[in-house]
Amino acid sequence: MSYVSTDTTELQCVTHTKENIRFILGINSFPKKSDVMLLNFSDTTITLIDTTICYDTAGYFSVSSKFMVGVIMIALKIDSVEYDFLFDTGSDNFLSLPEYEKHKKDNDIKVSGFIGRDAAGLLIDTIICQKTNTITMSNLDAIEGNVLYIKQSIRPNMGIAFISCFDWIIDRYNKKIYAKKIKKIEYTEFFPSFYAVAVFDSTLHISLLPVVDKKYKLFSTIKSVNGNAITMDNICRYKDLLNKTQNWDTLNIEFEE
Repeated sequence: MSYVSTDTTELQCVTHTKENIRFILGINSFPKKSDVMLLNFSDTTITLIDTTICYDTAGYFSVSSKFMVGVIMIALKIDSVEYDFLFDTGSDNFLSLPEYEKHKKDNDIKVSGFIGRDAAGLLIDTIICQKTNTITMSNLDAIEGNVLYIKQSIRPNMGIAFISCFDWIIDRYNKKIYAKKIKKIEYTEFFPSFYAVAVFDSTLHISLLPVVDKKYKLFSTIKSVNGNAITMDNICRYKDLLNKTQNWDTLNIEFEE
C-alpha cells in the first residue's frame, strides 16, 4: 500500500467498474515452483496441483517452451520463422515483434505516436499493424490474428488476446507446457480507427496517428469536443469517447493554437 499527494501526481484516467476492474496475479504469487498451474479460460479458473498428482492432458497438445528466471517463453512461427514469445498475461495485445523486414505485406498499416514511457520520458515509435494467417504453434498452423511490429520492443511478446484463446497446463517442475484451443482465433482490429488520444500533463493530446494522415498533427492539444471544453472533470470521459470513435469526422474537435 502506498500514498501519494494528488497535488503533485500527474492525472491518470482509470475507470473502476465491475466490468473493467483489473487484478494482476504474478508468478511470485505462487511460491511453490513444484506446483502445476491449470490456467483455464474456458471456465475462468486457475487451479494449482502438486506435481505428485497426475494431471490429464487429453485434448491438449505439447507446446515448445522455455522456463527462464521469472518468465515463460513460448515458441511460435510467423511466416515459417520461429521466435520465442514472452508469455505475458499483462499485455492486451495478440502478438508483437521487433523484427519486421522478414514479414512485410502489402496491406500493412503504419501508425506513429506514443507507445509508452521509460526513464527518459515518452517513447515515440512507428507501430506496423498486420493481419496474417501464417502463425503456427506446435501442430496448430494457419492461425489468423494481428501482429504488431514495434522496433523498440525488447523481445517478441504474446499477450492476453492470444493466450485467452486456449486453456493451458503450465508444469514448471518438469518444464512442460500444454495448450488446448477453446475458441476460434480470428483477426480483430488492434486500434478501432488507428487514431488515439492520451492525457499528458493533465491535458488531452493526440497520441497516435496513421503515418499517412495529413489532417491532424501528432500531440496536438484538444481544446473541446462537440462544443464542450475539456476540463479536469470530463477529460477521462472524452478520452474514452475519442478512443472508441472510429470516425473522428462525426465529432466537432477544436484544438488549441
